[in-house]
Amino acid sequence: MSAEYRPGDKVPSIYDRIHAAILPNGELPSSFSVQSPDPEGIAWADGAWDGVCIYHNRLETPDLAPMILVLRRGSSHVFAHAKMALPEVFPDADHSMLAYIDAAQNWIFDHSEELDATNLYLFARHLLFYARETEEVKLALSLLEIIGNKKDEEVRQAVRELAASDEFTLFATFAVRHWENSNEEVFRMAQKVHGWGRIHAVAQLEPTTEEIRRWLLREGVENDVMPEYSALTVAEKIDLLNVVQAADRNSEDFIAAGRILAALIESDGGPVLGIEAYGQEEALVRTYIDKARLAMPNEEIYRVLRAIQLHYAEEEDEEFQAMAKEADAVLSSDSCLNYMRHKAEQGENLRLASQLGVDCAVEIKAAFRKDWRKNSAMLKYLENPEDVIEMANFFLANVRDEDFITPQNHLVGGAGNFAYETLLEGLSGYSTAEAMLLERGLRTSVARSRLMTLKRLRQWKENGKITNALRRAIDEWKKRASDIKLRFEYQDL
Repeated sequence: MSAEYRPGDKVPSIYDRIHAAILPNGELPSSFSVQSPDPEGIAWADGAWDGVCIYHNRLETPDLAPMILVLRRGSSHVFAHAKMALPEVFPDADHSMLAYIDAAQNWIFDHSEELDATNLYLFARHLLFYARETEEVKLALSLLEIIGNKKDEEVRQAVRELAASDEFTLFATFAVRHWENSNEEVFRMAQKVHGWGRIHAVAQLEPTTEEIRRWLLREGVENDVMPEYSALTVAEKIDLLNVVQAADRNSEDFIAAGRILAALIESDGGPVLGIEAYGQEEALVRTYIDKARLAMPNEEIYRVLRAIQLHYAEEEDEEFQAMAKEADAVLSSDSCLNYMRHKAEQGENLRLASQLGVDCAVEIKAAFRKDWRKNSAMLKYLENPEDVIEMANFFLANVRDEDFITPQNHLVGGAGNFAYETLLEGLSGYSTAEAMLLERGLRTSVARSRLMTLKRLRQWKENGKITNALRRAIDEWKKRASDIKLRFEYQDL
């Protein structure tokens, strides 16, 4: 359905934007976002604000009075007046639909006798197709959860299309709760999103069929945010211990189960409950190690064993300490190290190989030269200062100003800033390459990179190493520095 705009109105609704962007496979392009760019701050990914509120904050219900006014006007079919009141309902991020949803739905149930359900449905339908604000679309989906129309296939298709946006997947799963085959609808939604939407859909999905259980095993924690958010949910839904027990040690099921186990382990101390919340922790870890010990060499298995070794090495429980030692024994075996050395020589798995003690300096430098944006993180595994200087010189010669001096995001920068910061951390000894890096670092607009530069320059000054070129660069920075506090703090340079 295409919105019918007033003459001269050229602003599309959110639904129209999504409908126009949907690909033949039912997904949205990876570059699509319903968020408006914020040049002054960090842009939230679609669905991220609701995700952060669910997993990190306790939501407080805002004053319900503005919402009640909107609902009463919608019930009275004065939609124009209802929409005029919506800015009072959603004046800022703290007044999200997620914060309102339970209280608003309860109020509707408590006042159902005085409300016109048909008009509320039509109001929800109107917002679904015509709203231009994300929270208004979520209000529509929230109303459709409790006031539905089984014959309105146009609305159902719109809900499916909105679910393809990570921003609306959560509320779309709510809207389909009373549909026939609702779990299958949620399953289709989960498959079409890859960010926060997948995390939310997986949380709502029930493993009612073998197809869904297998998908949860293979894809349930695979998202673009953090696998940890879904690890415990998936582990419990598929009975991860039973999966590990039943899987052949060289099978894809065993590899997939290992990815979930690693995410469970890495969840501890993180944003969500992890391995300690899994009811059969010791049996799960023990079973995995016993099978992994006899498996064919595989970097995925070694990655899980490393997570086990790191996590349980400091445990007070002797059984867990013993399992950490067993994992370490596999990782330090000739079979493992020879396999990882072979992988490193092919330019693969350089991070894991380096972590296991394989010398990958030659391969890391080659990878950085080939694609410095993709392989910047590898630089921290270079232990020889000469190798770091070599890569610093490559950086100076090949990274353009727009990738480092003036990136699009001035708060955290881009890949060039990450590479610069990693190189700076690895340098010491007051080399010419480091001096040239610092000169360039003073020119970047990215706060974090510039602060690292200033701190390192203070070390240079304290040791009497400031060169004439660096002195000129520092004086130039002082002239143009817009951050008065930072300029005052480093006025002694």
